[in-house]
Order: sequence, then structure tokens, then C-alpha cells
Amino acid sequence: MSALAGLVRFDSNAADAASVSRMIDCVAHRGSDWRSVWTGDTVSFAYRWRRTGPSQPVDRQPLVDPHTGVAIVMDGRLDNRRELGDHLEVNDVDQFSDAQLVLASYARWDIEAVTHLLGDFAFGLWDPRRRHVHLVRDALGMRGLSFTEGPDFVAFATEPRQLLRLSGMDRRPNLGFVAEWVAGRMSHPSETIFAGVERVQPAHIVTFTANGRRTTRYWDIDPRHEIRYRDDHDYVAHFRSLYQVAVRARLRDLNQVGVLLSGGLDSSSIVAMAARTEPGDRPVAVRAYSLTCDGLPDGDDEQSASTVARFCGVPLTCVPFRPAGVEFYVKMAETLEDTIPSAIGDGRASLARQAATDGCRVLFDGTGGDEWFGGAYQHAADLLKAGRLVAAVRQLRAAARTVQGHSALELAKSSLWTLVPDGLRGPLKRVLPRRDRTPRGFNREFAARVGLGQRTTAPLRDRRFESIATGTAYATATHPITSYAWEEVARHDELYRVELVAPLMDRRLAEFAMAIPEEQRWSGTQSKRVLRRGMANLLPDSTIHRQKADAASAQLSELRWVHDAGLFHSMELADEGILERAAVSAMYREMLDLFAAADARYKMLADQLWTIFLGECVWRVLFGPNAVRLTAAEPACERASIH
Repeated sequence: MSALAGLVRFDSNAADAASVSRMIDCVAHRGSDWRSVWTGDTVSFAYRWRRTGPSQPVDRQPLVDPHTGVAIVMDGRLDNRRELGDHLEVNDVDQFSDAQLVLASYARWDIEAVTHLLGDFAFGLWDPRRRHVHLVRDALGMRGLSFTEGPDFVAFATEPRQLLRLSGMDRRPNLGFVAEWVAGRMSHPSETIFAGVERVQPAHIVTFTANGRRTTRYWDIDPRHEIRYRDDHDYVAHFRSLYQVAVRARLRDLNQVGVLLSGGLDSSSIVAMAARTEPGDRPVAVRAYSLTCDGLPDGDDEQSASTVARFCGVPLTCVPFRPAGVEFYVKMAETLEDTIPSAIGDGRASLARQAATDGCRVLFDGTGGDEWFGGAYQHAADLLKAGRLVAAVRQLRAAARTVQGHSALELAKSSLWTLVPDGLRGPLKRVLPRRDRTPRGFNREFAARVGLGQRTTAPLRDRRFESIATGTAYATATHPITSYAWEEVARHDELYRVELVAPLMDRRLAEFAMAIPEEQRWSGTQSKRVLRRGMANLLPDSTIHRQKADAASAQLSELRWVHDAGLFHSMELADEGILERAAVSAMYREMLDLFAAADARYKMLADQLWTIFLGECVWRVLFGPNAVRLTAAEPACERASIH
């Protein structure tokens, strides 16, 4: 668990070490076992670190190569240490920290070293010979890295709020991205809600010099790579081998680990794999944590989680879900000084607190199962393309029972559209009725001014893939929403001194998932087919075949509290001309009507209203007329805490 910060000037002025100290100290919760600020002539790097396992040596960063003067500060973990050691001809790789290995790799391969790195990481590197700053983020965006730049400097940090401690920092809202976030359709991977702060995109290097910056993508899925076996068992064996390697890498140096267990397939599979994997010469104790939601059957995971915990032989701690008032979310925004997770109530905070109390400083999360192994209903389009009409109809009917809020006819229209050649799409769009691309609830003049319709329209598939379903699955898995939502929950859980880790968001598993046939991801009513089969004998059959559940009724219940508290009638976002009160009220009434009619479409409206509510909380805290006005010279400390 760690955080980094840095400031590099390209003129002759000295780097402001005081600003860098403020940047690293405003995230003191991320590291209490080590803190260091290193300053050169025009450079200042800082690092905080917290031990997650008893055998971990102190991670003494920032590091400077004594021969070249190259400096690095790195947050994260390398998973291919042995291979790197062999390439670098390091005799005892165990004596090298991950950051030292990256520094040695840079000495060998220059910035091309990043193509040799595997793991979850983000780092800043200063090369004084070339006067280059390289900012690098891991392939799937598991570690955050943001930056701001001026005419003669660049500053970077783990979290955007750290950059707000810089003197003269632009803290105005980035209205276009704020609107994307409130709509729940974040589509710009390098933007944040602050006008002066940007993000390094996953799998990218951003290089800064005195003459400007250059952005380079260093990794991507190979759309031509295919894995084709004769027997389904070969897919299962390959998957289980990769999964075990991914889990083992994330158990390194730990003596115990917590797993957020919903009782669904993804989180249950992590419990099963972690309970059976030993990263070295000693076992790792596994504990599971789950929410109970009495009175909300669609959100109560206790029974299914208990079944999994008993089967895998791990202790289970259940924490009751408690609804939270408006002030809870406002205080969360005050604490994070950024956007906040979409989790409902205080459940996530309670689970993280309990895990930390039990000594689990790392929490495993099931993110990645849906993204890489869930498949795409557009498999029907591939079947139609192959002339398999009956199979396509069956697939659409099955998908309609799986994809919430969409009929088989709606899914069929979407699938057919993917078959239309690019040259015909323009003429057809001019003939067909024009779609309203403005998200519901928004003021149309504002939406037009920031180009919200265009901002939230992303390609439905990556056309480099021959398979329509695979191209769609890849576009979904790599959509900016995935990495942005992960950053939100990871920032949140760090407040409680636990580090969030997702074994299913492993690059090797992602490459495997995009290379197998669609039938191994989704066939008929069974999604995640290879994952389900891979858990045979490791999980109860009831868990393996369980369909994904949600807690929509809990969300609706919380929205009623929000409505009754009058927030939808006194929105500052409406005062600013971003939202329309009448439109939001209409959405709320429609949601209740659909719920009363047992129409599942109420869930889509509940999601939209929930992001509107969270956006209102963030706006009030950060940008509204009564926002907390942070000064760059403010003493570095947490100004609020969530209890």
C-alpha cells in the first residue's frame, strides 16, 4: 500500500519541495511505515508506504541510480520478477525491490522497459541526461496516476486531490467530464472532474520534456491471437493455471488476506482459489467478508456466501447493511475530495473497517469476471453472419433473460445494426428517426454547450476483431468506466488502511479471455462458461450455476430517503443549469411506477438517479457556493472521516 508524488521543473528554478511534501502528506493514510521526500536541483519526488505483510522489507523510495542520476518513484507490484531477473542477469533477485528492478530495466532497455513489466503499477521516472519525465500506468489501470502541467513544469501524484496542494493550481470543474460522470457514462479516459488535472491512461506512457509532451500506448490485446482447443477441458485447464498464477502473485509477502464475498461466481471463485494457493513456503490465511441485507432479498448475500465459506473452509464475517443519509455521502466527498463510489449505504466502509480490524491489509475483489468473461449478446450477430438463424434466435431469447431491462427485439435490433457495413450507416442514420443522445435529467442547453451527447457516445465494438462478440466484449472491458470506477473504490478502501486487489483483472487472464471462442464466454443462458467450468469441484454446484444478482431494491430504498430529504428539489446542479429539476422529478416518479408494476426497467432509472444524487453531493462539496475552499498552504491532514 503506497502513494507517490513528484514535481519536475524544466526551467532553472528549484523544485518546490514544500508543495511535494503537502502532496504526499494529504494521503498519509496510504503509508505510515515509510515516508521520504527526495529533492534534486529541479526535481522533487515523494513516497509513502505501508506494510501489508509481516515479512515485507521497508520499501525505501524514491530511488536514484548513483551512476546515471535516473530517479524513480513507484506505486505497485511486479509479477514477473524472476523473468526480469534472468533478463537482467541479476544473481539474487530476492534482494531487489520492485522499484529497483524497474530502475535496472530502464538502464537496460530505456523506456521500452515497460513492455517487459507485468503487474499492477504506476510510476514516475526522471532521466536527467535527456531531461525527460516518464509517467507510466499498468496495462489495465489498477493503480492510479494523475498529473498537471504548466509551461515549465509537470507535477504528478497517485490521487488527483494531491495535486490541489500545488500553489496556483486550477481547481475549476471540468464541466464536460463532470456531466459524463453524473450521467454515469465516463468516456474520456484521460480527464478528471478538475479542469487542471489529467489522468495517465491504462497501458500508456506520458513523456514530458521542455518542448511538450508525448503519449504512447505500450500494450494492447492482439486481436489476431486465437486460442483454439479440441476439447473444452483444455480451455478449463489453461484458465485454472493462469488464475492460480494471478492469485499467487497477489498473495506475495502476505500472511492473511480478506475477500469481499457476495456469494456470486466471481468473488466465490477468488475465495476458492486463494484458499488453495500458497505463494511460497507458508500458507496464507483467508477470511471472507459479506453484507447482510435483512428485508431486501435481492441484495442479501449471507446464505450464498455462507455456503461458499463452509465449502472452502474459510471463516466468514457478515456485516449488516445500514442505509445512510445524505450527510454520509457528502462527508465521503469531503474526505476523498473527488468523485465517490456508487456503493449504496455504508456497507463498503463497514466491510473495509472490519477487515482492517481483523488484520487483513489486502482485500481481494471480484472485479474482472464480468468485464473479461461475461461475454456479449452480440454473439447473435456472429451467428447470423454465419447463417445460423435458429441459433441466433435462441441466443437472443437467452440474452433477454440475462440482460436486464431489454427485450429480445431490442437486442435483435442492436445485433443487426452491428452487421450494417460502415458505408451504409451514414445514409441509414439520415433516414431513420434521429436518436436523442442527451442523457435524461440534463438541461439541454448545457448539454449542447459541453457536447454531452457526443462525449457519451462511445464505439460499441472494436472492429479489429473478426468476431463481433469479441470486439464488443473487448470494447466493454476496456471502456474508461471500468478503470475509473476501480479507482473510486480503491481510493475509498484505502481510507480504512486496506489495499484493494482484483486477481481477475490480470493481464494474462485478459489476453486469454479475448483469444478464446465466444462459446467459452457466453453460450445460451450461461455466461462466464469457462470460469464456471473452471470452478468444478472447487465450489458448490449451486454457486457455479448461480445467476448474477443485484441490490436494486436497496438502491431504490436509499433513493426514497434522498427524495424525502428534499435533495432532488434543492439541487445545486439545477441551480447551475446542469440539470433540470422537473426532468429529474419525472424520472423519479417513473421509477416508482415501474417498480410498482414489477417492471425491471426501474433498475435503469434507479442507476441514473443514483449517479445524479452522488454528483450533487460532489458538486456541493467541491464546486458549489458553499464548497470547502482548500488553500495550497493548508496543513496536510485528513479534514474529515467517515464513521
